[in-house]
Amino acid sequence: MSKKLVLMICSTLLFYILVHWYTGSRLWQLLSPLSGGIGPVVRAVFYALGLAYPLGRLANLRLPGRLGDTLIIIGSYWLGALFYALLLLLLFDGIYILDRYLSFLPEWIKSNQPSAGVIVIAVSLATVIVGVRNARDIVVRQITLSVAKPCPINPLTIISVSDMHLGLLVGVDRLQKLITLIQQYNPDLIMFPGDIIDETAGVFADERMADELRRLSPRFGVYSCLGNHEYIWGGTEKSICQLTQAGIRILRDEYAVINDSFIVVGRDDLSRRHYANPRKELVEILQDVDRSLPLLLLDHTPEDLIAGPKCGVDLQLFGHTHRGQMFPFNYITRQVFDMDWGYKQQGQCHTLISSGFGTWGPPLRIGSKAEVLYITLKFLPTNKEI
Repeated sequence: MSKKLVLMICSTLLFYILVHWYTGSRLWQLLSPLSGGIGPVVRAVFYALGLAYPLGRLANLRLPGRLGDTLIIIGSYWLGALFYALLLLLLFDGIYILDRYLSFLPEWIKSNQPSAGVIVIAVSLATVIVGVRNARDIVVRQITLSVAKPCPINPLTIISVSDMHLGLLVGVDRLQKLITLIQQYNPDLIMFPGDIIDETAGVFADERMADELRRLSPRFGVYSCLGNHEYIWGGTEKSICQLTQAGIRILRDEYAVINDSFIVVGRDDLSRRHYANPRKELVEILQDVDRSLPLLLLDHTPEDLIAGPKCGVDLQLFGHTHRGQMFPFNYITRQVFDMDWGYKQQGQCHTLISSGFGTWGPPLRIGSKAEVLYITLKFLPTNKEI
């Protein structure tokens, strides 16, 4: 194990411990007048929940069975509740500190601090409930776009689903629901802009998710590029093998000509540069392409929005951002990316960035929705329509 990795793990654990120490200590201070004799029990539950996630990770390394998975699931929900409890406590403490200098809080608020503790717990739990619902309720965004090229398949209907993160937290039940929804729309083409598998391909294989994905049978196929999650856990080739068995064609800095009518291009994710050679430039991938045909581009991370329009791409699809997934990260993704969600037209090129279907980390969405894109492309008329 490298020194850099050891340092990162130790720093993460230290931060994790400090967050629990601060959140737990402040809650005890606020709620101590109400706790009576159950204080030790409450503390035990608090720290047991805090231990669930790291113990689950350790158990999966050392023990067979589902104990580790169960602890990780519990711990992931706990992380969501803890995060919002931390935000509220920091907000309240900031207000109390300001009040020391400005004296603006009424006396009844200062003398009723247990209410603040109750509010923190109630709001955190309510946020988790709302966040789980947002993560599970799928929004279908329907978009009709015009492409200034002829195509014999007119119109062409596409379902695009980014960031499924299939695995332990987005399981086979969620996948089945998604597939049923896609089948209802019966698209001509299905496109996945990366992060289909969340971590390693183990849970994906164990739950036979490839069998579920094979139920998708659009007439022009299913195509995907790789996302950062297909790289960061070191199981890229296993993930590709599983996805290929699922009937998905993975495009890695390459393109496919479909029915001599249009072209699907897939770029490797930018994160590849950390694990292998950097990906190709788009102009290099498309150097021999017939640009009179409609060009549809799959890319995961929306860092390079300009290359597509420069190379004559007609539609480019991105994911990765989750639109922040959980407030206030939506404000952060807006600053990190020129565009973190939505639609933009650049010349003749249509750009769509999706908030994605699945989740990473806590299985919650606050300030973003789980979404599927249903795209209708209308082309210039031709006398060879199929």
